[in-house]
Amino acid sequence: MFSPVSFKDIAVKLPRLQQHAIVDSAALIRTSVSRFYYSAFLEGREVLLRELNVRRREKMYLMRAISHVLVRETFLRTNRYANLGNLLLTLSELRKNADYTLNIVFGWTEYNLAKKHASLILSELKSVHGSEELDNAYLSILSEMT
Repeated sequence: MFSPVSFKDIAVKLPRLQQHAIVDSAALIRTSVSRFYYSAFLEGREVLLRELNVRRREKMYLMRAISHVLVRETFLRTNRYANLGNLLLTLSELRKNADYTLNIVFGWTEYNLAKKHASLILSELKSVHGSEELDNAYLSILSEMT
């Protein structure tokens, strides 16, 4: 099975391409920010799929487009994992700007912020365990969205 952490590994290695003048640094940075986000988001989704104690039918929503909001908001709405949700929210905004807002200059500051957030998220995800609070947060968001 593919490991989402591989996206982070690629994002860390991409700047080496600039040393060889293969691609523009703005493209590298924007691509890296996006890969940092997807490493954190997909790993968070996998953790929820593993740790949530809800019916299989309810977990299926994590495999759809709304999964980005579900993952982020589930963590945000818990006391224990709210910081994780905030980090994902910030990284998500960085990724959206990197992917869609062309008139914003992306530099190494944004790259380093995305890298830091992805690393923190991936580290914190290791301590996520199933709980009633996590289940309730997920089911509450799901009922609002469907």
